[in-house]
Amino acid sequence: MKNWLAITVLTAGALGAQTAPTAKPNPSAAVFPSYKELKYPPLKPIKIPEVATLTLPNGIKLYLLENHELPLVRGTALVRTGNLFDPADKVGLATMTGMVMRTGGTKDKTGDQLDEQLENIAASVETGIDESFGSASFSCLKENADEVIGVFHDVLTSPEFRQEKIDLAKNELRSSISRRNDDPHGIVEREFTEIAYGKNTPYGWRLEYATVDRIQRDDIVHFYQRYFFPANIMLAVMGDFSAADMKAKLEKRFADWTVTQPTVPPFPAVNATLCFWPPRPT
Repeated sequence: MKNWLAITVLTAGALGAQTAPTAKPNPSAAVFPSYKELKYPPLKPIKIPEVATLTLPNGIKLYLLENHELPLVRGTALVRTGNLFDPADKVGLATMTGMVMRTGGTKDKTGDQLDEQLENIAASVETGIDESFGSASFSCLKENADEVIGVFHDVLTSPEFRQEKIDLAKNELRSSISRRNDDPHGIVEREFTEIAYGKNTPYGWRLEYATVDRIQRDDIVHFYQRYFFPANIMLAVMGDFSAADMKAKLEKRFADWTVTQPTVPPFPAVNATLCFWPPRPT
């Protein structure tokens, strides 16, 4: 019995010695060098594109940038306006103006007709007004640039503000009011704004059913006329075109827009004493 046990122990020891794992060489150590040994080519110099800057005879500040990589043309007009200029009893006026500028169409075509025209050529013309700026933009293929710039011109210079689209915009704003407490992030942002700026300032005003209901078409037309005039606009166009040709094209297209208005005043001042919470001790 003892001999059998001894043989078993010796045999197990021998097998264990034979199957013990041996260290294998790491091929990656020889193939991949240390990151300290990596060499990189020098960075290419940054070439700032040349932007042609000029002012059209009617006062529009124009910026042109040629980009011939793709046969596309895009443009954006920035307008010095915003919902900070809303009347206290008609909060939402600027927002609604920006919405209906596009959806309300022009004197010659309804917004729905413009939608169909632009969709058929894979183009777009959009408008909007935010807190401290308004915008109108277009995007199209190079071959359709003349047609789309024509639509862009009409939307920017002669929007019709049709009543049915005003009613639709009001319904959209009412819907957004009814759902604004569904978004926790929106609640926090709204409350923070009211604490930081105060409820009774343009920076802390809140869109309400009553303020939306007070807005009439005449209010929208007057808001548009006050802020949308050539000297209050910067227009940037980028794409596959000749800057000289585009300048001549835009100068001719906007030659009929000679509306003038007094200089737009500064945005309302922020009351710094409201920007601390909790209030500073007196």
